[in-house]
Amino acid sequence: MLLYITTSMRKVKNEYFFKRTPLRLKKIRRKQFHFQRFCRFTLFAVLMPSSIAMLLFVGYTLLHHSEFFIVQHVNILGNHFIDRQTIIAAADIKYIESIFRIDLERMRQKIRTNPYVFDILVRRELPATIAIELQERNPIAIITINKKYFLISEDGVLVEEMSKADSINYPIIVESESKTKKVGDALQNKTFQEALLILTKMKEETPVCFSQLLTIQVHNSFNVSLKMRNLSGTIMIAAENISNSLVRLQYLMPQLTRTSFKSVDFRFRNKAIVKFYS
Repeated sequence: MLLYITTSMRKVKNEYFFKRTPLRLKKIRRKQFHFQRFCRFTLFAVLMPSSIAMLLFVGYTLLHHSEFFIVQHVNILGNHFIDRQTIIAAADIKYIESIFRIDLERMRQKIRTNPYVFDILVRRELPATIAIELQERNPIAIITINKKYFLISEDGVLVEEMSKADSINYPIIVESESKTKKVGDALQNKTFQEALLILTKMKEETPVCFSQLLTIQVHNSFNVSLKMRNLSGTIMIAAENISNSLVRLQYLMPQLTRTSFKSVDFRFRNKAIVKFYS
């Protein structure tokens, strides 16, 4: 009887253990899964930043120290008055460093110190080229300040100091300027601005007249005096109807070249008043 009871209890215990075992295994496996997932996430979180940092370091080293990206060419566009060597010297380009080590903004500012430069674009071109594109100021006339001859651009900036001999290639703005000026300064007064406006229109609309112009003097908006090559007298025009006056002047230039006169007044729209020597 005792043996039967012991055997029965052992059988019941085994049956109970057998029924509970699958549930326990599931819990154990679930815990193992979560633990493994946690380990993988932790490993990823630790290794990913290190990998990115390593890639960045390798990329930085490659870009800044590889011979493949060392400056080999400098392309310059738009320079008509500034020679190539002057631009390269101002940019301080070294042919021993990578294009990625060059500070483009600093280079741009250095080149812009040249008064001929109105605007500039600097860029890298892979694998080993620096491209510089210039927009230059256009010189249009000469002015004299304290017995010095300066070449002035269309926007009123003194771009270069010149000798008297070189000044014959440009018309001269006759104007008294007592203040000391230097290359790179801009002239803002009204008289100079009107003279530059007239010269710009003359250059664009009547290039024949511009090529023959010797001097221009603005007394006021209604009284502008011009001296021309091969003309004996003074040409008088008004700033307010400059285009009409210049067209009529260019039309009459051949006849005026063959005539000795004291002045021709084009300030009135529909007529030209000629004064002859008495």
